[in-house]
This record gives sequence, structure tokens and C-alpha cells, in this order.
Amino acid sequence: MFKMKKAQLLLVLFLSATFIGSAGDLGVSLKGSTNGIGADVYYRPFKSLAIKAGYEIIDVNITSQSLQPLVGDALSVSVPMPSGGDLGFDLGANFRTGGMSFQVGFQPIGLFYLTAGYGTFLLDAAVIGSPTSDLQLPSQNVNGNTVNPFIPQDKIGDFVINIKPTSKTAPYVGVGLGSFVPRKSGVSFGLEVGAYYTGAFVMAAQLPVGFIADNIDYGGATPSQSQKQQVETEMNNIRNDLQANLDTQMNDLNDLLKPYPIYPVLKLTIGIRLAEFGKK
Repeated sequence: MFKMKKAQLLLVLFLSATFIGSAGDLGVSLKGSTNGIGADVYYRPFKSLAIKAGYEIIDVNITSQSLQPLVGDALSVSVPMPSGGDLGFDLGANFRTGGMSFQVGFQPIGLFYLTAGYGTFLLDAAVIGSPTSDLQLPSQNVNGNTVNPFIPQDKIGDFVINIKPTSKTAPYVGVGLGSFVPRKSGVSFGLEVGAYYTGAFVMAAQLPVGFIADNIDYGGATPSQSQKQQVETEMNNIRNDLQANLDTQMNDLNDLLKPYPIYPVLKLTIGIRLAEFGKK
């Protein structure tokens, strides 16, 4: 992560130094969009043409507890277990997107402009389920007593469904109202609508990592080795059945996502001219 940010900073500084050595306007453009909050360095060599390079990011983590004051209760789901009963999960989410971008803007008339470019696209979104109860496994008879083996809630781990784009780099096109960068005055405002062509988005599901034999609790009883093997076999069957069902559902959802290979962008920009060099 540090190396990537360092490389991005060096590129922006290089572009800035290049722009300063040429005629035109130089400035910054603050931006906020559905792809993040950030800023660009811009250079306008001609009245109707400008170039931008910069970075934007948004990183949001939402837990079921943070949503509770808004919705009045924690968001949760119950997953039926093949062994009987349900396993409850409180839902949260992570959403991270942004990246470095390079854009060229063309403003032929008035308050209308066209823009196109290329950038890194770092979307990584996930729905996270935290278990609310123990995972009960089929009961066993141990020395004449019925034992109900289980995996404790705090050892189950989180259930995760994530979505990512096919490509981490993507071309961008957009149209805007206002000004791509300052023209007549030293400040500009723009409202832009566009899209990154990311390729199809892909969803994947991951079962809790705590579905393993080492986490089985027998409530203080000491089952035989054969009884342990039977319980572990049952647990593995439960895990495999759940994963197979999830994979089928993810495949169906991915088929539905294939016709939609774009990420829409709604963007607000504020441009500030910092310097002028030569004559335009």
C-alpha cells in the first residue's frame, strides 16, 4: 500500500513539474463522487482543453451496532443448518473504492464538457455476518448420556460475501455541466455524470473459518475417538453442503451481473486556478 501511494505521489509531482514548464493554467480540482473524495492537479494548455491527474478514495465500515440507532434493531439473518435449527448472523458491511485517475476534458461550448480517461479502480465491497449463537452439531450418546457438541459463538468467525470488479484498471467517460476547470475566473464548479468500464463484477462467499474440528466443544464430556470422528464427519458434511449451496447461489448472481460491466459515477468538482504561465 505504501509503495503504491508513493508511486502515485511521484507521478502527480512529475506531471506538476511538466505542466509548470509549459504555457497554460495550473491548479487543483477538489472532487467528491461515488468513487471517493480526493483532488486532481490540472493543466489547461488551451481554452477548451485541460488535463487532470489525481487520486480519490472512500473507505466505510458499518457494523450492525452502528445501524441499530437508525433502524431500531440490529440487522440480522438466520441460516438454516443441515443438522437442524438456524444459525443467526448480525450484518455489517465494508465498502472501499477509489484509485488514481488521469482525465482529458474538452469544453467546446458554454457550460457543457466531455471527458475521458483511465484509472485504477479499487472497489472492494463486502457484507459481513457475525454469529449471534453457537453452532449446534448432532447429539451423541457418551457413556449412556446424551451430549450436544457445538462450536462456541466466539470461535465460529465471520461469514463474508464480497464483490469485486473483473479488472483493477478501467477506462472512464463522462459528460458535465459547468466547467471542467477554471476558464474565465479563478474558480470553477462542475457536475459530472460518467462511468468506469470495469468488466463484470464478481461475487464470492466465504464460510466462517471456525468451522473446524479443533473448535468443537463437547461440554466437558470425553467421547471416544470413533464418536469424535462421527461428529467431525457431520460437521464437514454441514460445511460442504453450505459451501456448495453458496457457490450455486453466487454463480447465479454472477450470471445476473454479467450484463452490467460498468460502475456509475456522479461527481462534483471545485477547480481553483493557482498560476498562469505564458499566453494562451
